[in-house]
Amino acid sequence: MALLDAALRQGRAKGGGDRYRFDEVPVIPTPVPSRAPFVLAVASPDSARLAARHGLPVLLSPVTDLPTKRAVLDAHAETAAEHGHQLDPRDNIDSSYFATAEDTATARDLLTEGITELTLRAAQEGTPLLERPKPTPAQARDEAAQLADCHIAGDVRECRRLLAQRREALGIGRILLMPEGAGSREAALRTIRAAGEVFALF
Repeated sequence: MALLDAALRQGRAKGGGDRYRFDEVPVIPTPVPSRAPFVLAVASPDSARLAARHGLPVLLSPVTDLPTKRAVLDAHAETAAEHGHQLDPRDNIDSSYFATAEDTATARDLLTEGITELTLRAAQEGTPLLERPKPTPAQARDEAAQLADCHIAGDVRECRRLLAQRREALGIGRILLMPEGAGSREAALRTIRAAGEVFALF
């Protein structure tokens, strides 16, 4: 990743490491130097520092609250400065699950139900890196409910307020919203359509 990142930033590549060895060659077509080609997904100050040492912007985890995200971004900015990188905070990206409905309580329930189903499906079909007991439906729902404040959920005006709050608190340039439909294609499409109303208020 570091080799490809350097090549896309500098327009030339040379392999001198243990894995790749080749003479310096130009990258064709010439890359746009002002655009960072990589963003590192992070969930902790340690992973943010790793990104900063390489001069990379970050994609914030959707399952961390605003104070934690702020601490991650502070660690990122501090480490970038220590290594001589001038990074624009607006290149960083926040992420959040997203649900909207006629009222906030219904939207939060929709989001909790969807994340519960996602957790149970991942436990059933996925291969975990670390072995642990599979959650029961009740445990998955409790965990999803505890994360509700990490996400954007509510009626149109509440979603607008939450988005504005994030933009101000984090200083990021983009927010990746993952629409929740509780496993239903129709519900997901309703959420996407309602997003237009949210964005129209900005």
